[in-house]
Amino acid sequence: MKAARPHRPGFEQKDSRKREVRKQLMYKIDEDSGEYTIYATPERAVFHSRVMRALKESTTWAEFRRAMPRKEYSTLLHELFDENAVRRPHGSDAFDEFQIPDVADGVYPGWLLQEMLDGVLPTDILEKYGQYASSMHNGPCVWIRPKDLDKVNAELEKRGYELIDGSGLYLEG
Repeated sequence: MKAARPHRPGFEQKDSRKREVRKQLMYKIDEDSGEYTIYATPERAVFHSRVMRALKESTTWAEFRRAMPRKEYSTLLHELFDENAVRRPHGSDAFDEFQIPDVADGVYPGWLLQEMLDGVLPTDILEKYGQYASSMHNGPCVWIRPKDLDKVNAELEKRGYELIDGSGLYLEG
């Protein structure tokens, strides 16, 4: 058994509790329209970006498989093919994003503008800066105007958020 070190005056012992982790958010101004800013957690942003790139850039099922997160790809194939007793595509088969249900409606892999309503940003910031709308197919959504980006980021940083520029990610709403 390891002996405990006695407390020495002038030397603070490390607190065994975990340090408070700063909440991180990624943000990006939509490249397609330039009319809104999207915020997401880094994990969600990276996942969404990876799936969207796979959907948009893959030309074969093999390319799609390599571009997708492994677990997500397995889940999709199981739901689309195995559960429906349909033959899985060969790697060399042509791939089109619309072969995945709900892509055209913006349901898959999720709508980040709608997800922002679920606690991504503090409620008071959404109330102050949020631009609300509703889609006939997908329901309500919210975004931040690019002209308010600096103000929103300043308020978030004051509250201890770490903000990460997601310009390199595919986060279009």
